[in-house]
Amino acid sequence: VVSTQSTWDVSRILTGDKMVKDSKRYVEIGRVVLIRFGRYADTLGIIIEIVDHHWVMIDGRCFAGAPRRVVNLRNLALTTLVVPKIYRGMHLQHLIKAVTKDKTQKKWDAQPIAKKIAKQVNKKQSTDLERWRIQYNHQQRSLLIKTRFALLKKAAMRSARQQTLPAPSKKHKQKMVARRNPDKPKPKTSKQELNAARRERKARSGLKLNATALMGFKKRQMKKKTPKPKPAPKEA
Repeated sequence: VVSTQSTWDVSRILTGDKMVKDSKRYVEIGRVVLIRFGRYADTLGIIIEIVDHHWVMIDGRCFAGAPRRVVNLRNLALTTLVVPKIYRGMHLQHLIKAVTKDKTQKKWDAQPIAKKIAKQVNKKQSTDLERWRIQYNHQQRSLLIKTRFALLKKAAMRSARQQTLPAPSKKHKQKMVARRNPDKPKPKTSKQELNAARRERKARSGLKLNATALMGFKKRQMKKKTPKPKPAPKEA
């Protein structure tokens, strides 16, 4: 077993058939890795042989990925998954059986990094129409959220005002009822009130001042233009 670091440590070496417990991930046979670069980027593989401190042999055909090849550790990312009962140079058929029995693919799909990679791949492979649909759906969702938030905010402000403001008086209640029911007939006025209102209107109309008369100006009287008589036709 080789650690991801370049140096060796006694606590990171196999003791018999069991590994010393450590929180770090190890380069070991059966470890599931993610290819980071190259033609088979963002695909899985299993380590089936350790060449040295920098090179390992992987097989990704059990995950429909890269064929059996030697890869540098810098191009790989170690995952938390380890398939049990994997020996060196294991045949492809036995690898597929071990992976299906351990349900490695389902475990990987449930991890957040796998979901993130799937989103990135779908975004790269999407067409212009699909991207437009996603943008349109985002806009519609934000519009619904804003309208719902505005309604909730309005209800909260109304309840806060009711708690802080004093109770309305009788006159205020009557005004509010009149506003809510505008079709309700208004109380009839008496003849005396109507006559008094007419007198006030007349008095107001008599108070109107003529500004031109006060300032000493008079309206110009436009003279009517008399048409000139047509000359008589000359006799031949």
